[in-house]
Amino acid sequence: MADSNIRVSIFENPSTAEKKRTYTNHVVLSGSELTNAGLPRRIAISTEEDLFFIPPEHDLIPGEITTRFGRRRLDRDFKKFWRYANIISLNTRATDPQANFRSRMQYILPDDYTRAYSWKSADIPRIYVPLTAILDGRRLYYAVTKLFPQLGIGDRIEVRNYGPEAVVRLPSRSMEEVKRYTIRFNNLSTQGSGEPWHRIEPHHACEDREYKLRAEGYFADDHVVAAFTAVELSRLETSDTIVRSPFLIPGRMLATFDDRLRNQVIKLYFPKGSYKPEERNLQEAERELLLWKFSSVVHAQEGQRSYQRLFTDSYSGVEDYLVPHVQI
Repeated sequence: MADSNIRVSIFENPSTAEKKRTYTNHVVLSGSELTNAGLPRRIAISTEEDLFFIPPEHDLIPGEITTRFGRRRLDRDFKKFWRYANIISLNTRATDPQANFRSRMQYILPDDYTRAYSWKSADIPRIYVPLTAILDGRRLYYAVTKLFPQLGIGDRIEVRNYGPEAVVRLPSRSMEEVKRYTIRFNNLSTQGSGEPWHRIEPHHACEDREYKLRAEGYFADDHVVAAFTAVELSRLETSDTIVRSPFLIPGRMLATFDDRLRNQVIKLYFPKGSYKPEERNLQEAERELLLWKFSSVVHAQEGQRSYQRLFTDSYSGVEDYLVPHVQI
């Protein structure tokens, strides 16, 4: 298998035609299955044969939402979702960002439309972290470091550590041309630096996505999360160990639900000027809001245990459920 085909099989969602060939039980969702809590719950209990179709009249991105700043018009627009949808804001006075996130999970509600969790340090732009970024970023790291060497692909991640700073070079997911990105981290919270976790400052200019359009601060993408994973794992058992990471590690339950969104869901829609529905995969914004709605459903069922079900504090075994199996 050529490098480009391997990359496609790892990073690209299957086409709608491939999905229909792979999954034999085609289900058009309706009624209570399309409510804010019902949709993630129905997708979560799917079988290996199910393929779900979301009807064209059901828009996942609504026309208007309620946020802590009042009513916001989204006009069913993906870019407006990334700019105006809700955030789960971490308290920078908390010493442990993961414990702080755990305490904030009670504010993740199924009727909300959430784009990221976030924090703001005094003299650093606000940082936003979407759940899609922590999933795709960890997946990118393990694909490059664990899977690529087995498949004979030469791309690798390069890490240079300088105390509370680090510079990382890593390959992109591009299918046509393999690019390399440089990500720099300042103010890392390590055993030796004494920096608080919220002072971390990533520097990364991504050509692939319009993150500058998304908010007044900085959106961490999959490149940033993959690079941070490389830094964190390269410093284990050293005096520069990362002691407080603000980037969550997805657990098996969250990764499994995301796999179903990517592989077992098709959105039907009406092209402009047409009444004949067409098919497409979920957009990244739709994935994001459904991951948060699923998290709210799990929290409603599990309460304090929901964090342990959705996330993990250890890298042990993570690659087993994040990196897909690839046939050579």
